[in-house]
Amino acid sequence: MKGKDKKKLLCIAAGFMYSVILLRQLTAWKLPINITSVMFGVDFSGYILFYAQTLFLFAIPVLYVLSDTEKYVTGYGILQMTRKQKRSIIVRNIILKRIMDTIMVTILIIGTFIITLKIKKVSYDSSIGKQELIKIGIFALIILNIVLWQSLFEIIWDGRIAVILVLGIVIIHLWMGDMIYDNELNSKWYMLFNVNYGVMLREEQISLELKYKLYGLIGTVFIQWGLIYTAFKRKDIFSVKQ
Repeated sequence: MKGKDKKKLLCIAAGFMYSVILLRQLTAWKLPINITSVMFGVDFSGYILFYAQTLFLFAIPVLYVLSDTEKYVTGYGILQMTRKQKRSIIVRNIILKRIMDTIMVTILIIGTFIITLKIKKVSYDSSIGKQELIKIGIFALIILNIVLWQSLFEIIWDGRIAVILVLGIVIIHLWMGDMIYDNELNSKWYMLFNVNYGVMLREEQISLELKYKLYGLIGTVFIQWGLIYTAFKRKDIFSVKQ
């Protein structure tokens, strides 16, 4: 079995594990369940156990793309460079690949949650309206932000260090979200800590217009694109230890 296939199977297993844990929480609290309940997460200043659960959710896309960008600074990247392919084109391909990965892992997370609901025979609202589509879109953009951070750190260091740094960023976002909420700061500060949008319990309490959420998320993508290009351009891939 190829490494990529193993990662996919691990992500699917992690998706089911997360869904089972989340479902116990939702049913214990007798909460209404719909498609977007998969993003339930941790409330502001919530219990540490729920922080770990939310971190587990965002670890799934990190695992899904683990070491995929690292290959561009090792053997595969050298092959592309010897074929006279410009670094800007390689970076573009990395970004496009991460976009496709974002779509796939979003489907995986929501899909495993729905399958778990059906296996457990739990009734839920399966309708998908405008608000649900917006929430799923925001969630996907957050995942894109996360996997692009992973790509950047893999170019600069390696996959293992990248995982630690990316999950550290998620923790910082959640912690800063608590600080902004507890101190009643301007909601626009959340634009810098956008992981909070992907946590349903928090998103419902963030009084920030959709356009500002999109500004923060899409703006971060373009910043990451620039950072990835700069890091890859400066990386001497021919001297990287194979």
